Amino acid sequence: MKSNAELAARHRKRIDMLQATRERLTEELKNVELDIIEEWDTLLKAQGQKTFKEWFETLLEPYRSNALANTATSLLDKPCESLTNALYTGFSWFASPEGFQYWNEVSFNDSPLLKKKD
Repeated sequence: MKSNAELAARHRKRIDMLQATRERLTEELKNVELDIIEEWDTLLKAQGQKTFKEWFETLLEPYRSNALANTATSLLDKPCESLTNALYTGFSWFASPEGFQYWNEVSFNDSPLLKKKD
C-alpha cells in the first residue's frame, strides 16, 4: 500500500498536469477567437462595411466627438454593421463621462441627434 505522501505527490502531479493542459487549451481558444474576429472583420470590410469611426463621424456634434473619445483606438478602424450597433458596442455607456441616459437618448433610431451631417 502506498503512503499518504506518495498519494499526495501523485495527486499533485496529476493536478499540475491538468492545470498545464487547461492553460494550453485556454491559450488555444484565445487564438481561435482572434482568428474568428479577424476573419469576420475581413468579411465585413469586403462587404463595404463602415468602420466605427466612419459611423461616429456621421453624428452631429458633440455626439460625434464624445463617441470617438469614448471608443478604444484599436476599435475605431474595425468594421461595424450600423450606427446603432456602433453606439451599442463601441464603448460602455455607464463608464462614459456622459453616462447611460445621454447615450440612451442618442441611440434611438428616430432621434434627431442621429441625423447625418451634410
